[in-house]
Formats: sequence, C-alpha cells, structure tokens
Amino acid sequence: MDREEFERLCLPCYAKVLHLCERWLGCPSRAEEVAQETFLRAYRARSSYRGQASVSTWLYRIAQRLCWEVARKRAPTALELPQFEVVDEAAQQAQQARLTSLALLSRLSQRSRSLLILRAALELSYAEIAEVLEIPINQVGVYLQRARAEATSLARQEGIL
Repeated sequence: MDREEFERLCLPCYAKVLHLCERWLGCPSRAEEVAQETFLRAYRARSSYRGQASVSTWLYRIAQRLCWEVARKRAPTALELPQFEVVDEAAQQAQQARLTSLALLSRLSQRSRSLLILRAALELSYAEIAEVLEIPINQVGVYLQRARAEATSLARQEGIL
C-alpha cells in the first residue's frame, strides 16, 4: 500500500478511531495522542496489511492494543475525566451521564470494556468485533452478554441502578 492509497483508505477512519480511544481512555488529550500513534504505526506497517480484514478493522485492532497498553500503565482508579463548565441543565445532566458511563467503563475487565465500546460506541457487527479482538465470532454474543452483566452488576454496586 503506497502513501496515497494509505491516505485514501485510512484517513476517513480517523474519527471512529479517535472515538474508540476517547471511550477507552476517558481523556480527550490522551485519546488524541493514541489515535495519532495508531495511524503512525499503521503507516509504518502498511506493507504488512494483507487485506484479510477491512482497513477500519485493522486500525481498530491497532488502536485497541494501544489503549490496552496505556490503560495497563496507569493506576486502575486514575481515570482522568474532563471538567466542563456547563450552564444548560440538560447539557449538565448529559455530561454527568457521560462521565458516569466512562467511570463505570474504566472499572470493567479489559474484555468487557472492549466489547461494550466496540458494540455500543462504534456499532461494529459481531464479525467486526471478532476480527478486532481476534476471538471466534460465535463467542462474541456470549462475551457481550457477560460484559453487560458485569456492567449491570457494577452499576448496582455503585447505586446507579
């Protein structure tokens, strides 16, 4: 894949890769760094792209691994939540709901967190999730069900549900 082809195929995926990183890391500035690193690594490895998966799936896999690395290096409770001054009450409630969901996501197991982000935030199909996480497609539904149960249990423990 030459430079022009890389730009044509990969750059349109940037927004979704950034979205994945933001959901995983909870910090917009760190997410931006990881998204940029994703594209840098992909560009360096573009000759190894074989076309077996879609370009977006390939990029999500790289981003997912980078997010795992970053999350592993941080303390589990060190979720950096952005602080915004919100005047509108509805916007404030929406922001609070977002921060609560990010906090809950940060406490889930790596697999559960990945599954829920890929399915709910990026709306990937089971086949795409299987490719990104390199798991059998027939296990995606089972793992998603367990992830939802884990999230529900945690939300109940925290008094959110």
